[in-house]
Amino acid sequence: MEYRLNVCGLPAPEPMEQILGAVQGLKEGDFLKVSHNREPFPLYSMLNDDGFFYRTIVGGKTGFLIFVWRSDDAKSELAVEASIARENQ
Repeated sequence: MEYRLNVCGLPAPEPMEQILGAVQGLKEGDFLKVSHNREPFPLYSMLNDDGFFYRTIVGGKTGFLIFVWRSDDAKSELAVEASIARENQ
């Protein structure tokens, strides 16, 4: 299941806090799609350390789309790839 989170315009550190909080609830097959107006470089290492993969797409209405899923979840990874394909149409 796709969960969406828009953190555009939030002051630091709220975007990071909201994203890290949201990913904790992801179950098998779930992923988080984040709209962000900046690329959150510090977030990436935190996600990796906590057992998550991510993929960032630059462009679009918000600037950045960040897809996050559990690193041991192949089902979620396939769902992310399908969502990214839809974004690129």
